[in-house]
Amino acid sequence: MHRNCFFRSFILFCLILSVFGCASILNQQKGPNTFNTEPSGAEVYNENNIKLGTTPIDLSNIPKNTKGFKVRMDGFQESEIGIRSMDRNDILFVDAMLLCIPCLFDLSGKDIYSFKPKNATVRLRKIIKERKNAIKIAIDKLYIENKNELPLKINERSVKLSDKFLSRVFGEIDEEDEIIKEILMKSFFDVTYLNRVDNLKLAMDRPKILIKPVVESISFDLNGKSLIDYTGHESIKINWNIYKMSEKSTLLTTIKTKTETFRISGSSTKILDHLISEASMDLLENDSIYDYLQKVEKEYMVSTKGEEIKINIQTATKYLTTKDALKNSKSAVVTVINKDGFGSGFIISTDGYVMTNYHVIKDEKNVSVRLNNDFKVKATVVKSNKDYDLALLHIDGEDLNALPMGNSDLIEVGEEVYAIGTPMDESFGQTITKGIISGQRLINGINFLQTDVSINSGNSGGPLLNEKGEVIGITTMKLSGEGVEGIGFCIPSNAAFEMLNIKH
Repeated sequence: MHRNCFFRSFILFCLILSVFGCASILNQQKGPNTFNTEPSGAEVYNENNIKLGTTPIDLSNIPKNTKGFKVRMDGFQESEIGIRSMDRNDILFVDAMLLCIPCLFDLSGKDIYSFKPKNATVRLRKIIKERKNAIKIAIDKLYIENKNELPLKINERSVKLSDKFLSRVFGEIDEEDEIIKEILMKSFFDVTYLNRVDNLKLAMDRPKILIKPVVESISFDLNGKSLIDYTGHESIKINWNIYKMSEKSTLLTTIKTKTETFRISGSSTKILDHLISEASMDLLENDSIYDYLQKVEKEYMVSTKGEEIKINIQTATKYLTTKDALKNSKSAVVTVINKDGFGSGFIISTDGYVMTNYHVIKDEKNVSVRLNNDFKVKATVVKSNKDYDLALLHIDGEDLNALPMGNSDLIEVGEEVYAIGTPMDESFGQTITKGIISGQRLINGINFLQTDVSINSGNSGGPLLNEKGEVIGITTMKLSGEGVEGIGFCIPSNAAFEMLNIKH
């Protein structure tokens, strides 16, 4: 008996957190027993895909052996509505849950036409449009305003969030960001918790946008002996406040959601968990949110350029062979040393300007650079762009060998490229590896060149060269893990100059 109850509760909990294919009861009324959808006009099928009619549908015409409905409408996710017998509750209830049915009607064993709740209206969920590129965001902890002034009722008695008994059925506020993250991650969002952003080292992992969900109001009027018996109206209003990560105190805009639903008996999901999951789906159904956040992301990236700096960049030299070009290029590639390790970099001007990745220098103001002749010199950080993972250094010197910059906009998939850097150990400086451009990717607002050229720890910040010996990218990172091989990413040279605001 206990095992069945636990199994039933567990499946219900997993069910509510499931986003796609779900529907929610909006209301129940007295009078003739019908089943409707919002919007109406949806096609209703039985479990054998035989069409029963179009909503609103008269339940008195439903065949006696019907075990559930499948509801379909263009532009909306298919929803399944289960039927359970009051006489054989445990068996049919579990069967319905195993079919992943989000809403249940109770069917009396004595009267096949007696459905509970009567006249239920189920809200259909829109199909969320697929997007090519996900938007990375940070989510702050959920905050509830005026906690002790909320209109909450259970069995006609006013209750407060501070009431001890309510904590067992309401849910934990500090855990709601997990539900929000789970639902938003199933769409075009890539979500990180705000308190974990500082631990992210790479620019492609750090979100540019912060969303702070603030609950403006919650109300419910429920009746029942326990959580699994509660039925009644529930609602929640949430202000989804949006900020740039660089300006967490300046509100950009607020997207408001107002969610109303009807709780049916048989659900062991806590009240707040259910409301937050529904409100998160309402946020996703806002047709303009993706375009707006993408615009914010672009504006954010432009704001990170900093002041303009002019540099006399090395002009291109014509070589007879690629071998000659690479031989000359090696002397312009350096090892950048910080207090915790090393990376790579390359000289872009004869008077000592060096380009590398931000994550190579981190927040250090002074680092060291080892030249190809093993001579070590101090370098000053001139400027950096943490969000684009770029840094510009300067070393003292004249008539240094520098690499010419190529036009990364002209690079084509399949073109041969070469990476030079210091992989794995400082003694391996100026190592050359060969590969091809395998694609171009927009990740977290950053355009990357994807390559299969060999990239190892220490290569970061080194140049990616074309056959002419021109820099067309800056080696940044590679994907690693079981089953992953030959996927590296480089910042295009044109983007590097633009995001460091270098004029030449």
